[in-house]
Amino acid sequence: MGVVEWFLGVHFAWRITPSSVSVHLNQSGFASNLVESFFQDSRNVTPTATPYRSGVPIDSIAPSTDDDDSPAQLRRTAAYQSLIGSIGWLSCSTRPDLSAVHSFLASYSNKPSVGHMKAALYALHYIHSTHDYGISFTSDSVAPMHCYIHFPPTTDVEAYTDALPPTSSTSSTLSSYSDACWGSQIGNAVADGTLLPLFKFRSMSGGIIFRNGGPVGWLAERQERTSLSSCEAEIRATNATSKKVVDFRNICRSMVDSGHDLSDVDSPTLLFNDNDACVKWSYNMTSKAARHIELRENSVREWIQSKLLTVKHVSGKINPSDIFTKEMRDGIHFRRLRDSFMSRLSDFINSSLLAVHHSRQAASSSTPAAARAVRAAGPVSYFSALASSSFCRSLPAISHLSSAGRQLLRSLHGFVPSGFI
Repeated sequence: MGVVEWFLGVHFAWRITPSSVSVHLNQSGFASNLVESFFQDSRNVTPTATPYRSGVPIDSIAPSTDDDDSPAQLRRTAAYQSLIGSIGWLSCSTRPDLSAVHSFLASYSNKPSVGHMKAALYALHYIHSTHDYGISFTSDSVAPMHCYIHFPPTTDVEAYTDALPPTSSTSSTLSSYSDACWGSQIGNAVADGTLLPLFKFRSMSGGIIFRNGGPVGWLAERQERTSLSSCEAEIRATNATSKKVVDFRNICRSMVDSGHDLSDVDSPTLLFNDNDACVKWSYNMTSKAARHIELRENSVREWIQSKLLTVKHVSGKINPSDIFTKEMRDGIHFRRLRDSFMSRLSDFINSSLLAVHHSRQAASSSTPAAARAVRAAGPVSYFSALASSSFCRSLPAISHLSSAGRQLLRSLHGFVPSGFI
């Protein structure tokens, strides 16, 4: 069937060389179409945008005072649920950076207020500013892409001056991170004496799992009960992430049984957490303050004893799962964590074009002039011919294209064809 390019609205951009294979997954077409659907495409792009408004936590927004059956409430609820559902599709497919804001916004889908709708549109503006962001994977273990995370030591170039490249036995196996934010997100944004639902005081669990330089699974969810300490919150987050890790290990095991050569199940999967008490608890070092923790969290200990997991400590500043646990007001820290496991499609294409340019230069020295001329012309695709023609400026000429194709034409020509809006 060939190399997949589109699947369920996800665009696959490939870079295939004799020594490695890299792919970038994104939903830029769906994201741009979503922005246009809510008439936010005319706003200027903000390169430093984040999904969160400083000083206005989503949990602090006042509930709606309209009647449930009022026309205004019904219209707002329908639009809000449509927007949040679309953001959820992005967050569970190729946009891990939207998982936390989607989790917060989805809590108010039953009866959103005007403030909740403004918060959702603010997150939509962030999508507008980062519509071509996605996740990348590579088979190259010697020179990984910029989004590749290599921790712990020997390969950490920021921590060691004598760092070594990741080996093939460690660069392609599963690794995971977990984190939690103890308590509510409200802070001082709500006046004293305000009655609040109890779920707003629960901690957020976050986790992410990597393989081949990119995230294969992630989570951002409220915990089921209120944690009494940061250690307890971290234990719950580690338990939630470890369940995902074991799930991926079972998938790898089934692939090995089917004849695939995978080394993920040969050794325990690393799971990093930035709470030292949680790490010690995972190895049965229990204090009196942690005896009340529920029995089901002990599954982490059993998986460690069964050689399925290894829990280690990592500094909180470089823990990428921190992005899933809170409404991060520090834009610089948010973007640094996001860019550690995500990248733009344009950056991926530029690096691919550079690699192709270098390979062609190397090949041109041993290729006859006539063959180079034929190869330089190359095949002309239907889309490239359509994009180069002025005929595509009318709606009937491009009505058969998908929303992603129309978005690409729009980015090429810098206009909206007549009849689009």
